[in-house]
Amino acid sequence: MQLNDKSKLVIKICLFIVGVILNIWGLLSLAYVNEWVNVEFLGYLDDVDYVLVKYVILIATIAVGIMTFSITATTLKGRAMRGLVIGVTTYSTILTIPLLLSFILFIVSTAGTELPVFLAEMLDPIAHDFYTIFKTPNMIYTIFSAGILMSIIFLAVPIINARMALRRAIQ
Repeated sequence: MQLNDKSKLVIKICLFIVGVILNIWGLLSLAYVNEWVNVEFLGYLDDVDYVLVKYVILIATIAVGIMTFSITATTLKGRAMRGLVIGVTTYSTILTIPLLLSFILFIVSTAGTELPVFLAEMLDPIAHDFYTIFKTPNMIYTIFSAGILMSIIFLAVPIINARMALRRAIQ
């Protein structure tokens, strides 16, 4: 069945709205987990025992939101497509660089290097959960390495997709 232009537009608008909602939800969850804001409907996160699991929830929410934005962006044409592709790529890069750096610092810290106080205060609660859940040093290094790989993929995929979409738009 072939969709008409009106149906395609409705789907694009719905995808865009879902992307906006998921990204707002993820960013509010990030602010809530870090105790920057008190949002009542995010109270379910208080029932999660590990701060690590809270971060997994918010990373998954934001990642799905970013992927939805990316899908929507590549279906558009002209300035709208270029603007949304560049915006989504910039946004995802800004959110992913701290994730990558955190996993690198987790490895550095686990290897015995003492982190500056401000970094230790941010990362220690999460690192404690990693150590509690995964217990053995080999498993911890494996998880941190997988986190670095995941972060690199989260950085590379939107950049590659943006390059391909922009290249198609030029041709």
